Amino acid sequence: MSALVSFQPTLLAKVLPELLYTRPMQQKITSFSYAIMGLKTAFVTQPNVRTHLIIAIVVSLLGYFLGLSTEELVEIILLVGLVLVAEMINTAIEFVCNAITTEIHPEIKKAKDVAAGSVLVVSILAIIIGAVIFIPKLLSLFN
Repeated sequence: MSALVSFQPTLLAKVLPELLYTRPMQQKITSFSYAIMGLKTAFVTQPNVRTHLIIAIVVSLLGYFLGLSTEELVEIILLVGLVLVAEMINTAIEFVCNAITTEIHPEIKKAKDVAAGSVLVVSILAIIIGAVIFIPKLLSLFN
């Protein structure tokens, strides 16, 4: 019998506390504070992150006022999140590359270009899906 078939919820109840509490709470709080510092660093140092965040707020408000369905709002929120995550990963790669060398290096340039390209791909995807969602709603306002 496979493990999935014989799985019992009581096993999860026994194992889950051990998984959740393997580190002292202070270590968990410290780890969380590092993540918050990362968000702050991205927002303070990167104009593109601030731009994406402003666009996210505007798009979310527009979606709310246009009466998007719950599913459409979830799609917009996911896309906004993906763009912000891609931008933050791009930023992290840039920080690491800049820490390695400030000189122009062809391989580091490639890494930075690929990371920036990933942000572009996700942003274009967000624009296309956003257009599919928003254009019919906006056109219905004028009909």
